Amino acid sequence: MKKIKKFRGVLIAALSLGVLLSGCSGGPANLSPFESAQRDTNRGDPVAQFNLGVMYHKGEGVARDLQTAAKWYGLSAEQGWPAAETNLGHMYYNGQGVKQDKVEALKLYRSAANNGDGLAFAKVAFVYYKGEDGVLARDVRKAAEWMRKAAEKDVPEAQAALGVMYLEGDGVAQDSKEALRWLHPAALRGQELAQYNLGRMYDQGNGVPADKKEAYIWYSLAKENGVDEAALHLLSALLSLSVAEMKAANAQLSTRREEILKRQGSDDRTWNFH
Repeated sequence: MKKIKKFRGVLIAALSLGVLLSGCSGGPANLSPFESAQRDTNRGDPVAQFNLGVMYHKGEGVARDLQTAAKWYGLSAEQGWPAAETNLGHMYYNGQGVKQDKVEALKLYRSAANNGDGLAFAKVAFVYYKGEDGVLARDVRKAAEWMRKAAEKDVPEAQAALGVMYLEGDGVAQDSKEALRWLHPAALRGQELAQYNLGRMYDQGNGVPADKKEAYIWYSLAKENGVDEAALHLLSALLSLSVAEMKAANAQLSTRREEILKRQGSDDRTWNFH
């Protein structure tokens, strides 16, 4: 179960893993996604090389092998595929399948960002926020700048993180309207940190009119997504609603779930943070 800790811990946890891109279509009906990717790597296709790296990274269709995943990410990154640079950077940052090298990781993140990969901006933001001796000095303002770039590229975890930064005045001036601007789209894509904090905003009337029904809906979604702390707030919001309001809130909650599923289904990328 995921828990909402102090924001620094949440941010670090949320951005500590590279994105794993699903987009591995099987091609001909007689080929599995793994076999299709293998075939296409013979043509030097960087997307196929990346997808093969993902499969080895996740153990999908093949035994998990981080060294082989790093090899395929590397081949794809050599051809400038930005998502491969980001994932390879993650592996260097954490010493997975390669010798740990945080300088090389940051180099790859920056290159991927220059090539337009949204998560790479968030990864650089993460390094600025955390700070790394001998790599990069901690700078929360720069972290916020890079996080905004990631959020503008529709990375839901980055939108959630930036929203909380505005909510808490962490690296930016406190601004509830800006917090709402970034938390809302992330919450509608199923990001539990955003859902929990939207619940807080509606519960407390912070930047929005106090609305216990909306608070109940967002707390419910956050709880369903594993946020333990939402449960107590959910009960408090529930007790403040009449029977009629409770019925209306549950109907809206069902509709909201469907909307979130549709938005998640239309995402090109699966943002997979563990």
